[in-house]
Parts: sequence; C-alpha cells; structure tokens
Amino acid sequence: MISNIQQQKGFMLVASMFLMVVVALLLVFLLRTGSENQWSSALRIQEARAFQSANSGLEWAVHQLGSGVCPASPTTLNLSEADLTGFQVIITCSASSYTENTETITMFEVEVLAQKGIFGTSPDFVARQIRLTVEGP
Repeated sequence: MISNIQQQKGFMLVASMFLMVVVALLLVFLLRTGSENQWSSALRIQEARAFQSANSGLEWAVHQLGSGVCPASPTTLNLSEADLTGFQVIITCSASSYTENTETITMFEVEVLAQKGIFGTSPDFVARQIRLTVEGP
C-alpha cells in the first residue's frame, strides 16, 4: 500500500500547474478582448466627430454659395470648438454651367474632407469625406 502512494506523489502538482496555465491564458484572452473593444469604441467616437466636422464644413460651403460663386478653393478650416478641436476641414468647390432652353444654370460640386492626425503615423487617425452637388442661383 505504501508503494502505491509513493507512485502517486507529485500528481497534484502537475494538475495544479496545468490549471494555473489554463486560468492565466483565459485572463490574457479576456484582457486583450476588453482592450480591443475599448479601442474600437474610441475609434467609432472619432469617426462620428469626423463626420460632424465634415458636415459643418459642408454647411459653411453651402452658405458661401448663396452669393452665386464658389468660395476660394481649397479652403482650410481648423476647428477649435469642444469635441471637434484638432480637426482640419478642407473644402474644394468647382462650378460648371449649362444651358437649358434659354436659361443658364450653374452647378456647384462641393467636396469636404475632415481629418484629424496624420495617416500612417497617428494611431487614432480618422478622416471623413462628403461630396455634394448644388444647383446655383
């Protein structure tokens, strides 16, 4: 009977080591998944801010078109309001005219690019582009 007990010495050590390794791997997996979700959530917020920045640039450009001419192209706006601080908005505008019956109609093509950070160097780089065609007065 003693020899049987001596043969089983150390079995619990191997089982507990295996259990510790499994628990450690599970913790690493959970921590990694949690941090990826947090990073993904932060990027979605930045994407929404980029969209709002581009939208504000588009509204500015459409307001400028009220006079019947494109604003200087390209125009760069550096936003500094609340959550949009640090966004750069680049607005380009081009006009083309055509004649329908006896009336000349001007079409304006407005393109807005809002970005924050530098592509390839900033881990939180985000950009959004919006294009709009407007019939002029």
